Amino acid sequence: MSKKIEILVYILIWIGIVAFTIYSVFTGVERHERMECERWIEMSKHLPDWYWTEWQIEQCKHYGYQIPENQQIRRAN
Repeated sequence: MSKKIEILVYILIWIGIVAFTIYSVFTGVERHERMECERWIEMSKHLPDWYWTEWQIEQCKHYGYQIPENQQIRRAN
């Protein structure tokens, strides 16, 4: 194999590795945030002192989750 083709193969392999890593990070973060919303919604049903922060509400609405009605919301001062 010529030296130019060998270098091109290494470059393509590294581009593939970088692309896969970036994809994995972004999908992993999204999956984690969805899991957090599901956990918070479940906790809000069982804990009487549960409250939502504004950022939690925004995160969950971003992924299409409905926040249970009549839930206490704590706003930043």
